[in-house]
Amino acid sequence: QKGRYREFYQCDVDIIGDGKLSLMNDAEIPSVIYTVFKKLGLGDFTIKINNRKILNGFFASLGIDGERQTEVLRTVDKIEKIGEEAACEELENLGLSKEKALEIFSFIGIVGKNQEIIGRLKDAGVANDNFKEGVKELEETVSAVLAFGVPEENLAIDLKIARGLDYYTGTVYETFLNDYPELGSICSGGRYDNLADCYTSKNLPGVGVSIG
Repeated sequence: QKGRYREFYQCDVDIIGDGKLSLMNDAEIPSVIYTVFKKLGLGDFTIKINNRKILNGFFASLGIDGERQTEVLRTVDKIEKIGEEAACEELENLGLSKEKALEIFSFIGIVGKNQEIIGRLKDAGVANDNFKEGVKELEETVSAVLAFGVPEENLAIDLKIARGLDYYTGTVYETFLNDYPELGSICSGGRYDNLADCYTSKNLPGVGVSIG
């Protein structure tokens, strides 16, 4: 925003559906990021991807209700900035036990190649329908992103990617320059199925990113 300390220009890329929107569009967005970043010559970069349904489903399995899920998501979103100790304190202030906080840290700390992470999520034993749907969507989206021609080394599932804004409903993205991690994400976004409800009675699900 003009006049703010961090003033910058922003370019948005969005796909809006009429009534419904295919997961193929969730996969097309990273292919746009990849093409743009390559043509701009921005060097090595990684598009990190996750699905909010996975996180919300996991939180629900721990007994964290809908209203608190948003607050927990916001804490997860900034864990790399504030560290686990401060994040644990925030979660305890939200009424979570230290044991549950540590379970969350252990879950979002799952690492490996994309298919390895998908496999671990499937074997996690989380009996929550939202979680299972999120895993299925993430697997399909990642497969389609690769089919769009994005190399695997430029795409990484990261369960810490949460996006603090509460209107995201599914796929979420953050993009990092590998040589300049201190810059943070320079291209972020995700799926928002219900955002247009604020302005119209039509069902207009969308997915997109902003390059800032």
